[in-house]
Amino acid sequence: MKPGLIKILDQRKVDLGSGTPIGEGNKKSADVDPVLIREIVSKAKRSGFDPTTHLAMALRENALTLPAANKYFPDPLKAANPFQVGSKDEFGPNKLKIGEWMAANPGKNSIDAFNQLYKEKMAIADSKGVKDEAARIQHWNGTGTLANKGLQYGIDTNKTPINMDQNPIYGKSVLDLRENVIKKNPELMKLVDSIPAAQADQVPVTPKTLPSSPLQVMTSQQLANPLSLK
Repeated sequence: MKPGLIKILDQRKVDLGSGTPIGEGNKKSADVDPVLIREIVSKAKRSGFDPTTHLAMALRENALTLPAANKYFPDPLKAANPFQVGSKDEFGPNKLKIGEWMAANPGKNSIDAFNQLYKEKMAIADSKGVKDEAARIQHWNGTGTLANKGLQYGIDTNKTPINMDQNPIYGKSVLDLRENVIKKNPELMKLVDSIPAAQADQVPVTPKTLPSSPLQVMTSQQLANPLSLK
């Protein structure tokens, strides 16, 4: 492990979200960069969200670390497809794509975009009167029925569709990671507790502020022109 990184060990045997066994190849163990952790946590706190939930969401996407061969880390919370301008989601009063929102908000990066869009997804959950935490988190990933998509969450959706309104399987999986992986790591939780909420004018993490790390957070200019990352 590279000096300075934090080791996260996933020792779960079963995914409590789906009830399926977790093999060694499917565990979410990772060596994570504390600079990236600090960015995610501080901005989650500023937005009024539980930072451990956002860390669990990133960990679920294998998004807290990448192999050293990768030259950049564009979007740790999967707010946008790094090879497209924005994503399928539209948000904000003007219904902007994520890339458009970032371009209209200089100095913001994909983590800011994630928090803004997540806030709007939670507002949708509020409008429906959704109180259950797993069901609220599910609104980030999507509701409705997941069918004919092959193996998802360890379940063959071709044979057994998943009604995510009745069974918020993504939300349950995130909570499982939060409670049984993120919060079980004393070193990580000590760091999380020590990080203050980001100030409104905080300079976002960029390649210049991560000189020794392969991890980077995508800016609006990079999102619009991914070839500039190479």
